[in-house]
Amino acid sequence: AENLDIEIAYGFDFSNGPALTIRVRRGVAVLERGIASNVSGVLSTSTEDFRAIAIGRANAAALLVTGQISVEGPLTNLTSFLARFDPPAGQ
Repeated sequence: AENLDIEIAYGFDFSNGPALTIRVRRGVAVLERGIASNVSGVLSTSTEDFRAIAIGRANAAALLVTGQISVEGPLTNLTSFLARFDPPAGQ
């Protein structure tokens, strides 16, 4: 319900895959090719590290310290964006 009144976009620049924008609009997440001009930040990482973060097997802060991920824009924008999603069941 909290996602119904917002529109937010975040960019993901994967070192071993395509760059994408995930846009949440009216409670629906939509993937767009490339990094849109109006994203609130960009996460640069590998798809493997992103999957590990998404399912809770890796800590984003730890990967940031080691340089496995980098964030353009405020880190709070990334954490608030990712908090809009539930991890897959059973992970």
